[in-house]
Amino acid sequence: MPASSGDIAMKDYVMLYSVAVTEGKRRGRVGAQLLGKMEDVALKAGSKTVYGVTSADSAAFYKARGYQVQKPDEMFRTYWGESEVAFSISGDAQWFSKGLKRRSSSWLTNLFNP
Repeated sequence: MPASSGDIAMKDYVMLYSVAVTEGKRRGRVGAQLLGKMEDVALKAGSKTVYGVTSADSAAFYKARGYQVQKPDEMFRTYWGESEVAFSISGDAQWFSKGLKRRSSSWLTNLFNP
């Protein structure tokens, strides 16, 4: 069966459910390393965007790693194939998203962008 535009659209996106690290291991970059590895795997699989939902108290974690975090009750807008779609969420939860890009393996680039 040929892929529909919806199938293709789903391949472009990865929904991240959660990154959880025990309290004693926080601030040790374990969560950031897990998130980075997930981004690498998603990128290799052909995904272009990671999105998900976070609580207000975890929003800073995603912001610090280059994710756009939307205000509570703000619609998440994206494309499904050729059509623009919007998803709502309620309460204090917030959408986050980030476009994935290939990271340079150049030592010079890594020197200036650790």
